[in-house]
Amino acid sequence: NAVDTAVEAFLGEGGFGIVAKCRDTKTNRAVAIKVNKSRPDILQQAKLEIFILEQLRRLDPDAANIVKWDGFFHDGERVCLNFELLDQCLEVGPILRQLTNALSHLGSVGIVHADLKSGNIMVVNRHESPIKVKLIDFGLACPASAVMPGDRVGTVGYSAPEVMLGLPFNEASDMWSLGLVAVELGTGVPLYPGNEDYDVLKFIIETQGQPPDHVLDSVMMFTQGPENGQRLFVSLIKQMLALDANQQIFGENFGLNAKVQWFGKGGMCWSGVLPRFYEELSTQSPPDILVIHAGGNDLGLMSAYQLSSVIEKELMQLHTEFPSMTIVYSSINERQVWRYGNPGQINKDRKIVNASIRKAVNRFAGVIIEHPCLRFFNNSIFLPDGVHLNKKGNELFLKSIRSAIQQSLQSPHRKLT
Repeated sequence: NAVDTAVEAFLGEGGFGIVAKCRDTKTNRAVAIKVNKSRPDILQQAKLEIFILEQLRRLDPDAANIVKWDGFFHDGERVCLNFELLDQCLEVGPILRQLTNALSHLGSVGIVHADLKSGNIMVVNRHESPIKVKLIDFGLACPASAVMPGDRVGTVGYSAPEVMLGLPFNEASDMWSLGLVAVELGTGVPLYPGNEDYDVLKFIIETQGQPPDHVLDSVMMFTQGPENGQRLFVSLIKQMLALDANQQIFGENFGLNAKVQWFGKGGMCWSGVLPRFYEELSTQSPPDILVIHAGGNDLGLMSAYQLSSVIEKELMQLHTEFPSMTIVYSSINERQVWRYGNPGQINKDRKIVNASIRKAVNRFAGVIIEHPCLRFFNNSIFLPDGVHLNKKGNELFLKSIRSAIQQSLQSPHRKLT
């Protein structure tokens, strides 16, 4: 527990929180403690990681080349995960066999790591010979059976094409990442350049050719949402021209005389909205209109009231920092299938969140978009997975957004439905 743990050094930081080298004062053993932030969405992610780590207790961590987990404790509202302390990874060394062994063991219990990269490979003891490495960080890991099309996991430059293209993936995607790690170990530099999936896909196509037709057809089946269109597939079809789905239908910026920025990536959780907004803000000016469609993937991971509180707080933060920017919140639309929890309860939570956000957005004269035409019982607008919209549904979705933005430009203080 926190009382028996003394912090000795800071080891690293990520979106989840920090990792610190600590000393167990009872055993005098050095350990690595992953301290998660106290935000509700991060706490839910920590719970999912604990679930995965519990599954991995069936494996011998030394035989399986995975980090040893010694449980968790709470420090106030923060969840702290206790791991064995490992050295930083080496750039070269005979480690591929051990990583293959690690993936084999994960596969034996049906787990996809989903974020295999050089930074998640650690050395037990760099002075030991032969060298022994272990795989760490199961924050994005998931049961292979729970993977859904559109899930966005992994790190740019290491993700498999099927992940970047929004297709279903499995343990084989980890093997692709391992191949890229192998190149990096041998050359000292990553194989694929670029800061976004788009850049990596462009490089892959230029050097290795376009994906086969059956892969492209699959993308057309599973892709939904305007950013998926931009990042994933329309750009491939059009010889890498940066077109997104709203440009296909309406032209750039939804065909409107304003700079419109969109946040609604398939698989995106709410925790990804603000970090990405500020990241893009470092290279461009704020948009006139910010459209956000996120939150549906968080339902079931936290209560409706927790999710509403997080969204309200961060929308107000954006409004306070950028008062001249019109914030457009696209309500969470109905689905036939929900990822977590009982569908009936999730739909109730959806209504609670939408109602709460509607009140909050109206307070700062933002725009709320409802989607009354997207009903769960209308099979003609959904893909077979019951989650993603097909072409017809996506066009209805985008047209309602454009119509609302158009009205907001004419009357910024008007509530739109």
